[in-house]
Order: sequence, then C-alpha cells, then structure tokens
Amino acid sequence: MTKALLHKDDVLKLVRLALDSDSKSAILGIISDVMDSAQLQFERYQAELKGRVELQREAKHSAPCQKFCEATAFNIEIRQLKRIIAEQNIEIKALKGQK
Repeated sequence: MTKALLHKDDVLKLVRLALDSDSKSAILGIISDVMDSAQLQFERYQAELKGRVELQREAKHSAPCQKFCEATAFNIEIRQLKRIIAEQNIEIKALKGQK
C-alpha cells in the first residue's frame, strides 16, 4: 500500500487558495510548498525503507512477502516433487510389468 504524499484535505485547501489568488507569485508559492512537503515526505519514506532493507539484510525484519511468497513457492516445489515421484512410480510399475 502506498502512502499519499499529501492529505486530500490539504491538497483541496491549496487548490482553493490558488484559485482564490489573483497573482502568479501566490500560485507559485503554493506549488513550491506542495513540492517541499512532497520532498520531505519522500525523504522520510526513503529513510524508513533504508532501515527496513538493513534489518532484512541482517535477518532481523522479515520481508513483506516472506510468509505468502515463500510459502507458496515451497508448496509449488513440493507439488512438483510429488508429481515426479508419482510419475516415476508409474514407470517402475510399467517396467516391472514388462518382466
């Protein structure tokens, strides 16, 4: 799930201010404020992500998909191995029947 850079209400306030404003400089100031806020939130997100990656590298924090993805991959591998065993058992029975 992605986090919104700005809360919807904050964006609406900024748009209303821009529409009510008569000057380009006020609109540019508002746009600049929005960009600064977005940059700040992006930097916070990068720091949070970096921390998670470091914890995952040290095996202190599980990957988000570890429980689902790895379990699914494991189950797929088990099904494939069971299929191979079943096919080999059929071949063994067929060879025994030929003698």
